[in-house]
Parts: sequence; C-alpha cells; structure tokens
Amino acid sequence: MSEEWTFSCWAADGSLGLITGYRLIGAHEAWYWWALARRGEPLLHVTESDIPRRSDPLLAKAEAMWAELTCESPFEQWTVGNETYAVALDDPQEALRRAYGQATPIAMDIEWYAVEHPPVVTPIEAGYEQHGTVHGRIELAAGVVELVELPAHRTHRWSSTALTATVAPSALAHVGLRAPFLL
Repeated sequence: MSEEWTFSCWAADGSLGLITGYRLIGAHEAWYWWALARRGEPLLHVTESDIPRRSDPLLAKAEAMWAELTCESPFEQWTVGNETYAVALDDPQEALRRAYGQATPIAMDIEWYAVEHPPVVTPIEAGYEQHGTVHGRIELAAGVVELVELPAHRTHRWSSTALTATVAPSALAHVGLRAPFLL
C-alpha cells in the first residue's frame, strides 16, 4: 500500500513557490520532500527517504528532521509543519544529481484552507486534488518568509501498489522558478 499527500502554494507574481510532499510506502517506509523557490535566491531543497514509519503515520522523524501533516477538518483545513536542514542550491538542476550545497536550517508552519464551500475535490489518477489558500511562515537563518493568502493546491493519492511519480501542476508559467526532485 502506498499513500501520498502534496501541498503547494505560490505568490501570484511568480516570486515564490513552495511544495512539500509525504509518501507512505508499504508498512515500514516513508519519503518526505520540500522545496522553497524564490526569485533571486538559491533553491532550498529537502529530500528524505527511508524514514521509519511511526504509529502516527502522518508524523515523520529522521536524523535532524521532523515533519508532520495534521488534518484539522477533512477537505477543509490542514496544518503542515517541519524542522530540518535544507540544502541551498544555486542551480535547481543539481537537485536531480548530487544535491550538494550549503546546509540551511528551516522551520515551516503553514495552514492550508479550502476556498470553496462546500469543499470541492477533483478526481485525478489514484486520488483527488483540491484548490485552496495557504497562510503561515517559513523561518530561515536570514529571516522569516510570511505566507499570506497564497493560492494553493493539494493532492491525496493512494494505491495498493507503487504510485507513479508526482507531477505538480504548473502554478505560473515562464517565471524561471524550478523545484525538481529525485528520491
């Protein structure tokens, strides 16, 4: 059995994009990924595979990493948080290779809210997607990034076999921000 959640948000002007995802694989393993892309700044990138599963399946703990997804109200509100070290990559393409860069401490706490009431979900392959809005903050060594009423998207997928690769929707075309992943 595999199950996956993704959350993404972006600034309407294309200056910032955030994506985070969490996948449960079988009964014992999980993967977590996170990226913050900002115009004029290195990509901040996290990938953690082989995370031991916990009794709370939406809590991920690995060496120097904590992440948690909390469903506050089904289809209406989620809280997503993490504390770890991201790697700062001048070339986002490096995320698909060795992903060597400067270690950067991060902490994120965001709230995802549905924008339609009653909530609307759209079927996708092996699950559904839903549009929303995000509020929250990302704490970095260089300061805090405030996220206020950003357009957002989330997915939830599951399968009795392995899931295919996640393909995030295009938030805003041709702004030059990229956040590739290889787990």
